[in-house]
Amino acid sequence: MLDGPVDPVWAEHLNTLIDASRTLTLPNAERLTLTDNCKVVFEVDSVDNASPAIVSRNGMVSFGDNVLGWRPLVEVS
Repeated sequence: MLDGPVDPVWAEHLNTLIDASRTLTLPNAERLTLTDNCKVVFEVDSVDNASPAIVSRNGMVSFGDNVLGWRPLVEVS
């Protein structure tokens, strides 16, 4: 789970993680591949700094601050 503002530098590094390859390439060139049971959740207050590539690869759900609170993000169903 990634929580905080979208930083364009690190967000661009996540493009391959959230596309079909599901692989993250670290700065040292090591590659990590997500397994099928791993998910990436972005919880941000704004996507102002996100590139169109990041936005297009994410399903967006928007809720007001007063609707859910934090519990639904950590509870397992």
